[in-house]
Amino acid sequence: MEITNLYGIPEPDYKWLISSEYDKSPDGVPSITTLISPPRARLLAERHDAEITIDASELVKLKLGEAVHDSVYRRTNPMEGWIQEVRREFKIPGTDIVVRGKPDMIQLPDILWDRKVTSVWSAIFGEKEEWSWQTNGYRLMLAENRHLVNRLNLLMYFTDWRESDAKRGDADYPQAPVMCLRIQTLELDRVAAYFAERAALHAKAATLPDEHLPLCSSKERWERGAKWAVHSVGKDGLSKTATRGGLYDKDWPDARERAEEFVKETTAKTGKEYTIVDRPGICARCQPRWCHGCKWCTFYQDLQKASF
Repeated sequence: MEITNLYGIPEPDYKWLISSEYDKSPDGVPSITTLISPPRARLLAERHDAEITIDASELVKLKLGEAVHDSVYRRTNPMEGWIQEVRREFKIPGTDIVVRGKPDMIQLPDILWDRKVTSVWSAIFGEKEEWSWQTNGYRLMLAENRHLVNRLNLLMYFTDWRESDAKRGDADYPQAPVMCLRIQTLELDRVAAYFAERAALHAKAATLPDEHLPLCSSKERWERGAKWAVHSVGKDGLSKTATRGGLYDKDWPDARERAEEFVKETTAKTGKEYTIVDRPGICARCQPRWCHGCKWCTFYQDLQKASF
């Protein structure tokens, strides 16, 4: 992969951005996060790595997350009552498949913490499915290593939190730039079945040519259907941010009418002006910034043709 420096980042920072501390398994043992990822996106990026070009600026969010993890570990490990970033391996029950993982923190005796440096929207829209599988995968791994965990927590640091937004009184907006979120624990048999299925999916995909790789699911593509979106109108008369609760799927037969009714009710309550925006459906992950292998993806190619 070629990594450019289009914005003149000083060399020490550029070198830091392009460095990788991910200790990829030399013997090919997959990680929990690898198995959760879509095989098409992963394999296309791996197979075409030498042909991919990105800019160092695209790595900023990733490296900020790594920096938080690294700083906490260096400044606090070891600490009595906590186990931090210890890698383990386990066999998925009922199979010969070995998987590895490295939880961020375990608060002894039985609380697992995973740290996320993310957007406030992750808190507003709630728990992500991949976060649930990741933390429950760690719980399964620990159980197979004779360490039973009974509680799963996320510690979320928000990169785009604003005090002014928090003071507006929206109950869904985080009231601080950090937040703890509890993740539901799943039955271990269900978690084992999920990872056995994912391991088989990735193993089979590895034998297929690019064009026959299994398609990413709509969730994996971060697909958002076409909607009518109610937006507030600023003093300049231009549409501003979307209003909480004001999204209506176009698949609903009365979606436009419901959006118009929402505008009337909200205007009566707040005295502010609102407008209805036609928001087209998108596959948010299907772009080079998020999927480095999309150039070689037939689904992405069809999306590009359809947009012209």
